[in-house]
Amino acid sequence: MTATAPRYMTRFRCLAESCEDTCCAGLVVTVSEARWRRLRDAVAGSPEAARVEDFIRPDEGSGPGAEAAVVAKREDGHCVFLDASKLCALHRAYGEAVLPDACATFPRVATRWGGRLEVTGTLACPEVARLCLLAEDALEPVPVSEDVAVRPEVARRLGEGAGDAWMRHAESVRSVAMGMLQRREPPFASRLFALGQLALRLDALPVQEGAEAALRAGAEASFQAGAEASFQAGGEAPFQAGVEAPFQAGVEAPFQAGGEAPLRAGGEAPFQAGVEAPFQAGVEAPFQAGGEAPFQAGGEAPFQAGGEAPFQAGGEAPFQAGGEAPLRAGVEAPFQAGGEAPFRAGVEAPFRAGTEAPFRPGVEAPFRSGVEAPFQEVLRSFAAPETLSAMHENFSALVLPGGPWAAICATVLKARLGSVRSERFSSFARAVLASYGGAENPDEAWRIHAERRERLAPALSERVEQYFRHHAVNHWLRHPFTDSPRLLDYVFRLVLRAAVLRWTLFGHPAVVALCADAEDMAESRARLDAAAVECVQLLAKHVEQAPELHSLAQGLAGQGGAETLGRMLVLLKGL
Repeated sequence: MTATAPRYMTRFRCLAESCEDTCCAGLVVTVSEARWRRLRDAVAGSPEAARVEDFIRPDEGSGPGAEAAVVAKREDGHCVFLDASKLCALHRAYGEAVLPDACATFPRVATRWGGRLEVTGTLACPEVARLCLLAEDALEPVPVSEDVAVRPEVARRLGEGAGDAWMRHAESVRSVAMGMLQRREPPFASRLFALGQLALRLDALPVQEGAEAALRAGAEASFQAGAEASFQAGGEAPFQAGVEAPFQAGVEAPFQAGGEAPLRAGGEAPFQAGVEAPFQAGVEAPFQAGGEAPFQAGGEAPFQAGGEAPFQAGGEAPFQAGGEAPLRAGVEAPFQAGGEAPFRAGVEAPFRAGTEAPFRPGVEAPFRSGVEAPFQEVLRSFAAPETLSAMHENFSALVLPGGPWAAICATVLKARLGSVRSERFSSFARAVLASYGGAENPDEAWRIHAERRERLAPALSERVEQYFRHHAVNHWLRHPFTDSPRLLDYVFRLVLRAAVLRWTLFGHPAVVALCADAEDMAESRARLDAAAVECVQLLAKHVEQAPELHSLAQGLAGQGGAETLGRMLVLLKGL
């Protein structure tokens, strides 16, 4: 059995008590029946026996296939077995063999793609984040021993017995997507836009019967077990039925009252041979009349009755006492009183002269030859550099307001601030929000953000590009896209994560200072690196895998297809 890993995983060594964080806090640790039994046998007759009995509790009512037990947490959110030296008392006394799988393998993530084992890392670990983001060769795939996975027998299995084109081509799709992301040109946002276009086209292709059910089953299971299911109950409320509002009564406005006109009366012609689908009857329509449906049945209520209702169970604090104003007056304002103008000059022209060209040689033919040819043709076209160049030219012509983007990013951080029991995260989030004046006015927050990015030294901006490139590629390695019901849903979530990370990074106090003064380039780079590692790690641990963020992404994305791609443009604004 062969195994591969990105090069940074071959360099990983746990920092233990020297780490600036601890993996023994903030994550829910589940325990299998076999591991629970082994631990009880190991501690029998010792002083730890009573603690194991008291603090490893049956995981009742968590559904079929769930782990048997869960490890209790202290009031501060730390594991009850974490000692004063920031080390695990069980590991110290009885060795790695007694640890639950999640504890023994973290921060490693092992996945079997057919007969091949792949080991990557979660950026929720500070050392993994450092190794992944900062080294130029960090993501080069290298052969490794299966021992790198620590417990390869618990690796997740993918792709076995898959009978549809979607799963058969999964590795090819991922290879093309990562190839697009790893390019240095065009800019990162344009590459993400092209990735969204790729996803839209692949999602539209026919797959064999059973594929949709398989994807849905995978999507439902994807965030169970291990580190991904490791956010405590009660943290889900902040994002429910409310954070979708930036797209409601705000983002839809530019396409109402004439805003959709650019895509009519001649704006459709450039889209030949199927390329028009993303923006025809999609971008202009999703926010009209029926386009609001995704936010009905609970999604419309967010800012009624004061705006604080959606943020229950501790998450409402950021939006009380006037905190909801940014999402009321700020998100709507950019699109009112002529706010649709940016779309007229930018949405009308972007897809002329170039976008259709990459697809002409084989857009229609694939559908005549079954399932295999369409996948190969689309992947081949998007692997071509000229496709990315055309996409960049078209995307760069778009003009979008930044207020809604800033509002969404601030909302995510504020909501998690009310839910996470980590003083390190809380101090970090408060400092970021304060740097944007509390982010109470989205347009002003956007102005501040844009000004900082403009003032950052070019050499440091290139360094930031590397962080986002590595973050995105590691996302594709770490999270199988086949867990999502549609590829575009997966890309949308990646863009949402990147948007929040970009906004947070340029709100980090160290980066704010660098935007004002970066005379010593070596020292400035070191400070920028440290800030990036902190941002990426804290967001990966406390924000990115929160179940409520995935619910938020689902609401923001709309009903899929061209509607989702149109909404993704708002998130791409800040990237």
